[in-house]
Amino acid sequence: FAVPFYIPAGTYALECGGKKHGALFTNLFDAGGFTASSVWNWYAAEQSRLNRFDNLLFSLACLGGVAAFSMPLAMYRRLPARAKAA
Repeated sequence: FAVPFYIPAGTYALECGGKKHGALFTNLFDAGGFTASSVWNWYAAEQSRLNRFDNLLFSLACLGGVAAFSMPLAMYRRLPARAKAA
């Protein structure tokens, strides 16, 4: 189920680090993602403990909005110049 998450990050890590340092970049991406996830999980648990589900849903909506905007933008930037002109 994680294939759509790992393939783009893995190919970008290989482009940045090449064969020699691609694993380092992949590990840095994973560490950043796990850190952000643990911070958000702490926030979500605290908000649910306080019965502040409106804040929790608002944060989910904001994160979803960022993802909905940034994913197509990132995919468009990766297109070859020919495809952008068409």
